[in-house]
Amino acid sequence: MQSLATTLLAFAPVAAGQLLVTRPVSDTAGLLAAMDNLTVTDIVAANGTYQLWTEPGLGDQNHSLVIKRDLTIRAAAGATVVLDGGKMKGVVYVGQGVAVWLQGL
Repeated sequence: MQSLATTLLAFAPVAAGQLLVTRPVSDTAGLLAAMDNLTVTDIVAANGTYQLWTEPGLGDQNHSLVIKRDLTIRAAAGATVVLDGGKMKGVVYVGQGVAVWLQGL
């Protein structure tokens, strides 16, 4: 049986020497705050619809969510999570050379 720490390490792209820092979020503002915190490597989203277009700091002119660093964003256990991009051309943009895991979204 794996320990919780071992299980969490399987979820997050942690660079050598970097600590796994998990941040639970329950709304779009919380998602923005977690993404702005460069120490956070693992974001766990609670049940709900995250209206990305309502937080201008999350995206750019073409995408609702721009990710420029190694990061995991995942649904909490048993949660149904929807990333709503509004009417943007793209919902998620991942920068070049960045390792991103989106799980259960």
